[in-house]
Amino acid sequence: MSEDQRAALEARIADEPDDPLAWSVYADYLQKQGDPHGELAALQHAADQDPVGKTKTPAQRAFARTFAKLAPRLLGTLIDHGADLKDPAKPPFVWKHGVLRRVQVGPPPDPTNPGAIWAPRAGMLAAVLAHPAARMLGELELRAAHDVDAANQLKLLIRHAPPQLRELTLFARADLGDLSELWAALPRLRRITIGARSFEVGELELPEARRVELMPLALSPRSMQAIAIAPWTELQRLEIRFGGQDLPPHASLREALPLLQRADLPKLTVLKLRGCPYAGALLRAVAEAPFAAQLVLLDVMDGNYNPHDLAHVAERKLAFASLRELWVQTSAITMTNVERALAGVAKHIVTRHVSDPLWAEMGAIDVALRNRYREPPEE
Repeated sequence: MSEDQRAALEARIADEPDDPLAWSVYADYLQKQGDPHGELAALQHAADQDPVGKTKTPAQRAFARTFAKLAPRLLGTLIDHGADLKDPAKPPFVWKHGVLRRVQVGPPPDPTNPGAIWAPRAGMLAAVLAHPAARMLGELELRAAHDVDAANQLKLLIRHAPPQLRELTLFARADLGDLSELWAALPRLRRITIGARSFEVGELELPEARRVELMPLALSPRSMQAIAIAPWTELQRLEIRFGGQDLPPHASLREALPLLQRADLPKLTVLKLRGCPYAGALLRAVAEAPFAAQLVLLDVMDGNYNPHDLAHVAERKLAFASLRELWVQTSAITMTNVERALAGVAKHIVTRHVSDPLWAEMGAIDVALRNRYREPPEE
């Protein structure tokens, strides 16, 4: 099989990264070429078919033995960056389908010490992107400790963008600037999470995006305008962090409304508009939105609204034909009154606030920058 045929197989995986048949054909090709990734892929596939239990099955033991034998050769100098040669699913290097599929650059989150100082892993991203294994890298998580660290990581990623990359997560205690060049280098991203002190989203040309989380400390007008007009035909989930109690957004309702008036978001089912001082107006607009009937989860946590806003939404409850969960919170209205006012709008009215300690260390102004909670599965 020629290099062109290999490229065609990899292009098919890039188009359908979850297609087991595409991975099976690719593994057969690698085995025929004598590439050790092929043997590893076949064994990992067999191991994944067996249930996870207290003791490993014969297939799982066979894969573990082969991985321990091959990983040092396949990783090479990347071993110096914290590779675990016994557990292929343990960060910072995660193996799937017999290839290096996910990499985490930077310190892992420490829920017991969210205020811990991040130390950059010098040279790790450069080593990963220069390594042959990056050819099939599909998911990348970056944690930048400061402005210089973030700038260096972004430059490397833009210059050496992995061709298979479909998921990017970036957490930074930094000002990232305009991200237009990043999107241009990675136009086929499907899942994007950006959390930082500040950034401008720039020109969002990401037509394949399915899940997007954009979480600056305060959203700018230009960023909101770019989000509102981006080509989102495949978008299933959108989370926007507008601001917080101590740092309100710069973006106004005028910039936000065009997003909620769009009729070309056919797959959007999860919408999270967090930390917004004019959340009441957003709630009213969502109730009138062309996509209201398809929403499964609507989240306006950390926002400000009043009983009149909730009454308006309740009057429009038939517009939310598919809504399973509505997440709301306010200091001005008690939980009981909120639940009563919104009865019938969604199957579940969630008024609890679940703070993620991962984000507490970003500073006192954004203790609740990111929250995790129940969500419907992606399509």
